[in-house]
Amino acid sequence: MKKILIILIISISLTCYGKTINRSYLQNRYGTFYEIDQKNPYTGEATFYYENGKVELQENYKNGKIKSKTKYKGEKEVD
Repeated sequence: MKKILIILIISISLTCYGKTINRSYLQNRYGTFYEIDQKNPYTGEATFYYENGKVELQENYKNGKIKSKTKYKGEKEVD
């Protein structure tokens, strides 16, 4: 029983965490962001990339709204 409970807790925490996608896969519908062709607002992280493939910007979303942004210059985080 204890093993089942541990597995259940780990499974729930992994599904609640969200996911990371490329920002180009999100649509802005009247101020709320959705994955393309999805009905539910997006929750998770979206990343913008420079042409050279390095991370430019990461945004965190909850229920389709931007909760935080982190900008990068090269490999370093910028305020």
